[in-house]
Amino acid sequence: MATVKPTSDQQKSKPESGQQSAGRNSFRLFRMARSPYLHVRLMVGGKRRQFSTVEKSKRAAEAKARAIIADIRSRGFEQAVALHTRKDDVVEANPTIEQLCDLYVKVAKSFEVPPSDSSIRVYTNNLKLIAGYCGAKRLDRLTPASIDLGKRKYLAYFLDVRNPNSIRTTLGSIIRNAAAVFSRQALAAFRTHGLTLTNPFVDSKLKGVKIKTYSPMSRQILETIWEKAALLRDGDPGAPAPDKTLPPKKRIDFRLPHPDAYAILFLELGLGLRRGEADRAEWAWCSQSRDGRRYLEVPDSYVFTPKSKRSRTIPIAEDVWQALESARTEGGKYMVTSEQIRKRAQKR
Repeated sequence: MATVKPTSDQQKSKPESGQQSAGRNSFRLFRMARSPYLHVRLMVGGKRRQFSTVEKSKRAAEAKARAIIADIRSRGFEQAVALHTRKDDVVEANPTIEQLCDLYVKVAKSFEVPPSDSSIRVYTNNLKLIAGYCGAKRLDRLTPASIDLGKRKYLAYFLDVRNPNSIRTTLGSIIRNAAAVFSRQALAAFRTHGLTLTNPFVDSKLKGVKIKTYSPMSRQILETIWEKAALLRDGDPGAPAPDKTLPPKKRIDFRLPHPDAYAILFLELGLGLRRGEADRAEWAWCSQSRDGRRYLEVPDSYVFTPKSKRSRTIPIAEDVWQALESARTEGGKYMVTSEQIRKRAQKR
C-alpha cells in the first residue's frame, strides 16, 4: 500500500499487524488515540480512505474491512464508504468525565436556546469539581451513591471554615450546575453521538437549606437611597479623605463626583438590569412612545446577548429617566461612560 502521510492523531495511533494487499486493493488496521475501536486505512482502485470500523476485536475489524472492499466493488467507492463510515465524534460507552465535558461543549451549541460560553464553562467546571469529590474519573463511577459521598466530603471540608448555610447554598449551586450537563436537551444530543445516559443528579437535591422569602425595602430606605444617591453624582464635601493605607486602586474619594456609580445604581436598582447589561447599556437602547412614555430595550444582537438570549423591553419611570439624564455626558454612546468598566464587561 502506498505510504500516506500521517496526521497528528495518526502519529499518536498504534499500528495493527492485520493487513491485506492485493494489487490495487489493500487495507491496514490501526488504533486512534482516545478511541476504543480499530480504524481501517484502505485503498481500492487507487482511491484511499480511513475511518472507524466500530469494532474492537482484530478479527471483526478485518472482516469489516473485507466487507467494505466487497461493497466498494458492487456499490461504488463513495456510496460504500458512506454506508460503512462511523462518525468521528462517536464516543465510547463509558467516557471519562473530561471526554463527557468536551462532548457537552460541542453539542450545547445545537440546543434550541444554547447556553452562553460562560455558562458552559460553569456547568462543565462544576461537574469536574463534584466528580473529583466523588472519586469518579469515568462516567460509570458517577452514581447517586458516589454523588452523595462527594457532597459529604465537600461539606466536611468547608464546614469548619464557613457558615453552614452558606456552604450548603454553594454546594447546591454546584450540584445544579453540574446537573445541567445532563439536561433533557443534552441527553438527546448525546444519543445522536451514540451515548445513552440517565441523569445521575436527579435525586441529589440538598435538604435543610433555609432561604428567606423576598421582602421589599421599606419606603424610608428607598427615600434615603434616593436622597444620598445625588452625592455620588455631584460629590460629597462632607465625606472623609480616602484611607491612604489602602492600595491606590481601592482608594475611593467620595468627595469627588462619581457619575458612573450613580448611573449604575439607577440602571440596576431603578430598571433591574444585570451588571453586565448595565455596564454595556447604550443610550440608543432607550426610546419614547407617542404618549411620552420611555422604554429601554435590552437587545439580543451580534454585539450583545443578554442572559435570557432574548430581547426584553423595560419601562422607565420619569423620575428614573431624569436621574439618568442628569449624569449623561455630551455625545456619549454609553450610559456608563467608564472605559475601564466596559473593558471589564467585555471579558465576562
